[in-house]
Amino acid sequence: MPPALGRFLNEPRLVRLLGAFAGGPTAGNEIGFAGLSAAEIAVYFSLTGRVSARAPVIDAERAAAGEPTIEVKLPEHDFGVRYRVIERIGRGGTSEVFLATDTVTNRSVAIKALLSTLADDPTWTARYDREAATLARIPPHPNVVSVVANGMTGERGGRRVPYYVMDWVGGDTLQQRLARTGRLSLHDAQQLLGPVFDALAHIHAAGLVHRDLKPSSIGIGPDGVPKLLDFGLALEQGAETDQLTRTGTVLGTPTYMSPEQIQGAATDPRSDLYSLGVIIFQCLTGTRPFQGGTIPALLHDILTAPVPSAVALEPELPAAADAFFTRMLAKQPSERYPDAMQAKQAFVAIGAE
Repeated sequence: MPPALGRFLNEPRLVRLLGAFAGGPTAGNEIGFAGLSAAEIAVYFSLTGRVSARAPVIDAERAAAGEPTIEVKLPEHDFGVRYRVIERIGRGGTSEVFLATDTVTNRSVAIKALLSTLADDPTWTARYDREAATLARIPPHPNVVSVVANGMTGERGGRRVPYYVMDWVGGDTLQQRLARTGRLSLHDAQQLLGPVFDALAHIHAAGLVHRDLKPSSIGIGPDGVPKLLDFGLALEQGAETDQLTRTGTVLGTPTYMSPEQIQGAATDPRSDLYSLGVIIFQCLTGTRPFQGGTIPALLHDILTAPVPSAVALEPELPAAADAFFTRMLAKQPSERYPDAMQAKQAFVAIGAE
C-alpha cells in the first residue's frame, strides 16, 4: 500500500467504497488499498474531495515508487472549494444538476447550473438569475425546496456560468415513483399530494405562480415528504406577460398546462391548480385526462374536450372523484376552486364517510 494512503484506511467513506467493490460492509478493513486499482483509488479521492489538493502529491509519490500515476477527470464546472461534486444527476435542455457535499455543513446539496452552451445568451442567463431570485424570495417551507447559495462558476473551459445551490431532496421524483409503481391508491395519493397543496398555498401567498407543475417537479424525499421543485418558469401574480419570453412563445410542459397557458393568457394560482389536477388524475388512474396523438391534438383536447370520468377508468374510485376533477380541470379559471386550501379540502374529502 502506498504510504501516502495509509492514514485514510479507516475512513468510513472509504470502508463503504471498498465494501462496494468486495461485496461486504467490512471489506475496507480486510483488503485495504492494496486491492484497489489506480482508477478505484481515483474514485475514492474524487468522492472525498481530496483529488485537487492531494492528487499532485500522490502522483509524485507514486512516480517515485515506480507506480503509475492516477488520471482523474475534473468536472467541467468549478463551484469553489466549499462544494465537492460527487456526480451529475440530471441534465435538461437548459441546465444540469449535480449532487455535491457542502464541506462547511457536511450536508448533501444539489447544484443547478446553466449549460455552458447558453452562458453567452443574455436571455437565458437572465432567466436563470430570475429563477434563483424567485426561490430566494420564498419563505422557508417544509414542502418547498430551499436555495442556500448562488454564484458563478470559476474559470474552467473559458466560460463562467451561473448556478445555485439547493437542499438535496434525495429519493425519487413523482415521475420516477409512478414509473416504478404505476398508479397510486386514493389513500396514498392523498397522503403524498396533500402537502403539495400546502406548498402551492405557500408560494401563492408569496405572490408567485409556479406555471410548470408536472410529476418531475415534485420530489419525494427518503422520508416520504414531498417538495416542490423547478421554479424556472415561476412568475409574479398579475404579470400579464413574461418579459423574458419571446412574443408568441409558450413555455411549459404541454401535457400539464392549463388552457389559459396554452392561449398565452395571464396566469394566476388557479393555473397551478389545473396542473396539479392533471397530476392527481394521472396518479389515480394511471393515465392523463387528455392524451392527443400529436401536440396540436393534445392542445386542442385541453382547450375543448370534456373532462373524462376518472371513475370510468378506475371503478374503485368514489363518485366524488369525478366532481373534484370537474372543478380542478375546468376550462375557465373562474370555475375551478378559488385557492389551494379549498382544493385540498375537497381532495382529502374524497372517499371520506
